[in-house]
Amino acid sequence: QLLSLLQQYYPQALRSFPVWQQRQQELKQAEQLLQQGQAQAALTLAFQSYQQTQQLRTQLEQTQLAWEAYLRTAHYSIAHALAQCEVQETATFAFKTAKGTVQTQTEVDYWTQGQWSAVQTQLLALQQQLNQPDELSLAELQQLTKIAQQQQQQVLNLVLETKTHLLSSQLRQQIGQTIEKSLRNSGWEAIDSTYEGGDFRQALYVKFRNFQGNEMVTIVSPETATNSENNAAWQHKLSVAFF
Repeated sequence: QLLSLLQQYYPQALRSFPVWQQRQQELKQAEQLLQQGQAQAALTLAFQSYQQTQQLRTQLEQTQLAWEAYLRTAHYSIAHALAQCEVQETATFAFKTAKGTVQTQTEVDYWTQGQWSAVQTQLLALQQQLNQPDELSLAELQQLTKIAQQQQQQVLNLVLETKTHLLSSQLRQQIGQTIEKSLRNSGWEAIDSTYEGGDFRQALYVKFRNFQGNEMVTIVSPETATNSENNAAWQHKLSVAFF
């Protein structure tokens, strides 16, 4: 009867204790011994199994409480991360300029090259797993909780990454304007300016022509550098091609 009660009240925790099957086997052996007329041996085995089952009960209770706590944490982390995804899918950033504060709205998924959508997809998959928690052991639930918390942090990281990429794109535009102003004094006129493939995340191309008909193209390309102060500091490379 005690084993049945444990199975009823601690179903998830039992998955973490294979010894549970051994206790069940011991009871069957005790019943067989009793049927064979070996009452003393049956009583001894049953008593030993009972003591071990009582110890198991304490472990099961602790494990069940941990299982329930991890389940709540995982649900919260996923729900919070999905809410952030919905609210910040189109992020608004405020930049201070010489003319005052300028607000810009932009799509996070665009600037992170689909990473935002990938995070949402994984969060929804995790949520679906948690909707059937009875199939999860404590170890599996701990792993899901860890992944959910990592994804929750990743959502925040992607918003910051979006701001970095946006600033980087604007910086390339400013570099191109500075180059244009400098070359104008040397007789070069800007005749075309575009981002590679029309993609603001890519390199900026500015085409120039002088009065002799010569042409050149300056290319301002983003480069990701790593240093001790910032693990994702954006730098740029300037290339020049003559025609």
